[in-house]
Amino acid sequence: AETGRDPFETIQLPSAAIALKQGFGRLIRRRDDRGIVAILDARIVTKTYGRVFLETLPTGLPRTSVIEQVRRWWNQPS
Repeated sequence: AETGRDPFETIQLPSAAIALKQGFGRLIRRRDDRGIVAILDARIVTKTYGRVFLETLPTGLPRTSVIEQVRRWWNQPS
């Protein structure tokens, strides 16, 4: 890493965020595909760097922390 720069912020964090985005892209390939991305690590909302991950995800998709909402969505007809 560059002198004085944190390797976590300059190397590991961007690399991990890209991997998350790529994984999300592999989940939904066609218009009729359905899927759920579950991020179970609380650091996504408790740490300041969590926003980096959230900002890589597509906008306009529902997000929830309530498992019952996930069940209802999954069980509804496509």
